[in-house]
Amino acid sequence: MNYKLLSLIIVFFTVSLQKEAFGQSEDQKLIILSTTGTVLYAADDTNELQLLPGMNINNTGSIFLDEDARVRLIVKKKSVLLTGPGRYAVPDIYKSNTEASMSFSARFWNFVTDGMGNTENKKDLVKYHREYMKVHGGVKGYASMDSSILLTSPLSGYLTASDVTFEWSSEKSRSFRINLMDASRTVIHTATTLNKETDIELGELDLQVGSEYFWQITDASDEAIKSESSFIFQGDVDAERAISEKLFYLQDYMESNEIEKKWMTAVILEMEDYNHSADQIYKGLIKNEPDNLFYQKNYALFLARQNRIHKANALLN
Repeated sequence: MNYKLLSLIIVFFTVSLQKEAFGQSEDQKLIILSTTGTVLYAADDTNELQLLPGMNINNTGSIFLDEDARVRLIVKKKSVLLTGPGRYAVPDIYKSNTEASMSFSARFWNFVTDGMGNTENKKDLVKYHREYMKVHGGVKGYASMDSSILLTSPLSGYLTASDVTFEWSSEKSRSFRINLMDASRTVIHTATTLNKETDIELGELDLQVGSEYFWQITDASDEAIKSESSFIFQGDVDAERAISEKLFYLQDYMESNEIEKKWMTAVILEMEDYNHSADQIYKGLIKNEPDNLFYQKNYALFLARQNRIHKANALLN
């Protein structure tokens, strides 16, 4: 028997019961970002449950930390770190972190919490994706999801990598042609492959920094079947590094462990439209911590915002 899976099911069933009992809005809840050691939550003096990343709790009850335990929460779009053994009253944590602010910290955590209430099931995630794409889809210029060829990587936005693996999926087509085109739609690179990925050394193509390029995948036997996306060639890793270094001004970042710092880097890279690099970080986080529900939910929202709803839904299975 998978006792770990069983314990997760019990935890989420318990949290669901608490949600029905208290009836609080998502904005009043506290989100568990990460935990170390034994971290327990009790809505009253009798029932305790272990807190795990990705869980939401009401702003009632208490949090209990054992020796050497720590927990990072998101409270009203702010990050709060609890360390050291003891009992922490949740209402006090909530009340002391509800001041409005337009600082970088507030904007960062506002971006993180946007949509978090839509990751409990696929129906809510699909609705979030639909509403988000109504506003951003046309601007980002994603390929139609009606095509039998679905592009997966790289994502649109700034691309700093020089050696890039272009990836896609298709259940029908057996051979493919990839065309890389400049803004005038002139083909600057083309290749045919039986695989669903191909490596292109962008550094050898004399691409212009700051210019937009399109990549198109076509069924080699039927050119009417195709999908395309675009990216802005950045080429300068220092520009991406400068984006990441903004986190040095975030006190929460300086107090975080190395895994949390990687996640925060993925967040700020998406905020600045470095989506391909953010995607690579998220993949690494999910690989290293496959049971971390907080990272799963964040990655699902990220993929939904990139119009990769099929992959996003797969994370919520």
